[in-house]
Amino acid sequence: MKRVAIVFTGGTISMTGAAEGAVVPTLSGADIAGSVPELGDRFAISNIEFGKFPGPHMTVPRVLELRAVVNDALRDHAGVVVSHGTDTLEESAFLLDLFHSSEKPVVFVGAMRTRDEPSWDGPVNLLDACRVASSDTARGRGVMAVLNNTIHAASEVTKTSTGALDTFVSPEVGPLGIVDLDEAIFYRSAIQRYRLPETMVSVTPARVEVLGAHNGSDGALVDACVQAGFEGLVVLAMGRGNVPPKMFAAIRNAMAAGITVLIGSRCRGGRAAPVYGYEGGGATLHEAGAIYVPNLDPAKARLALSFLRGARASQQEIATFFGGNQS
Repeated sequence: MKRVAIVFTGGTISMTGAAEGAVVPTLSGADIAGSVPELGDRFAISNIEFGKFPGPHMTVPRVLELRAVVNDALRDHAGVVVSHGTDTLEESAFLLDLFHSSEKPVVFVGAMRTRDEPSWDGPVNLLDACRVASSDTARGRGVMAVLNNTIHAASEVTKTSTGALDTFVSPEVGPLGIVDLDEAIFYRSAIQRYRLPETMVSVTPARVEVLGAHNGSDGALVDACVQAGFEGLVVLAMGRGNVPPKMFAAIRNAMAAGITVLIGSRCRGGRAAPVYGYEGGGATLHEAGAIYVPNLDPAKARLALSFLRGARASQQEIATFFGGNQS
């Protein structure tokens, strides 16, 4: 039997209390693993208790601590599974993938239902995650997420529904593969993995915020971020990547003050690109120095930018990393 380590961090998969109307983390990793007797029949499992954290309680320092635990477990296991709250699962998986250099797979898993609900999806998701983590075909694919019998790349996956079991999808490109009949089946490789030098993990991440654009955005929040000392902004812009005129003026002033500004789209599909030439349109933002992020979720872009700015990467280096349009 292949050796698989499961690092339990908490999340809904560890929660109970649905009958009382307020669920909280209560189950240990041993409790969760004990609910899946097939694990012991198929794998040599090592349970590692990291904590009982809801997804919103995971921070960058905490995820870097998790990374150290995962790397240690990778030394003598075929792969590592990380149970995690679904609210921030995609961000933590992406952060680990930024610095993941091992050929061995790391698989994030969670649940949308609690143990005391009849439709608890934790056991099957956990079993599927171990199937992927132990699979020879998963080697070299980096950090992945496995839920609802589907396999996703950390850079591509996102949570799309607040409660549906099939909430995790990879918009437009689809999953890497599926788990079927006890087997991990891969249809393709990730379109792009975003990688940072492992030495960069030790830098102090810069403060970066994500801001949304909407009808009538006046730039007040952009100004507030400048005053608060943020070093980067990721703007969740409209359509192809456009903002209202007043917000455009504030973004231009922020860049003049030395803040790096990334532009993504609040649309779930399609690529952000500097197309429109009116005031606040993408072409004017690009001309002013904003960097377009065509394919990466803004929350993930924020994580990468925080390390790039912390390492004092140049504007061109940042643009090259994100694959955006910047001369």
